[in-house]
Amino acid sequence: MNIKGYHARYYTESNFYMGVKHSKLWMLDGNTMVTSDYGLIIPWLLRASTFQDNHSHVTDRSTSINLGVVHGINLNLINPISSNGHTYYYLDSSGDGSSYGYDPISHENLDDLLNEGRDTVATQEGSHDGSDDERSVILEGYTLILPTILELRALSTDIETNNTEALGYYASQWNPSHYWSATEGTWSSSNFWGDNKHQYLHMDYNDKHEFSDEVRNWVVFEVLKSP
Repeated sequence: MNIKGYHARYYTESNFYMGVKHSKLWMLDGNTMVTSDYGLIIPWLLRASTFQDNHSHVTDRSTSINLGVVHGINLNLINPISSNGHTYYYLDSSGDGSSYGYDPISHENLDDLLNEGRDTVATQEGSHDGSDDERSVILEGYTLILPTILELRALSTDIETNNTEALGYYASQWNPSHYWSATEGTWSSSNFWGDNKHQYLHMDYNDKHEFSDEVRNWVVFEVLKSP
């Protein structure tokens, strides 16, 4: 992997730093495996680090993350999917370990979790830096980020092109339905929605809609793990 001005740093599951290599990597320990002469490996954790050793946030590879109940939401995150340089987890709010249970929540719940009850806002479009802003929250070293509508559309397109088995009703899949975004709605009505509305995406068809925050939809979070 070539990133100008960056090293690739490899870590064990316990977050022990194993070293930096340049053009060709070899077996550093049992958790790091060389797969080709070009230095392609499959690490447990990968960080981008500048030459001054300033680390980025970690892309977590855990198959599930349970952060307990926060603001009334059971934050059981399962079935990670990597897409366009991001890792997204399905919110299993029912806690049954699959996408088959009833997992939708209102955007009001998300506003409470991510922005102290205020409407979430589409910040840092396309590449979130892991900070606690108007669409994210940091819990136990994890940053949970609600995708914008553009990020959800890019995710849906990537799934349709490269990961068609990701959507469905098996335990290891995501429910092929409507997913909330952090992007506010644009259609206004003084008699119906007022200000509290957000856009959502039908993941299977990649078409966007918007509705009142009281409506329940499914949720995925981009997840980063702090160094």
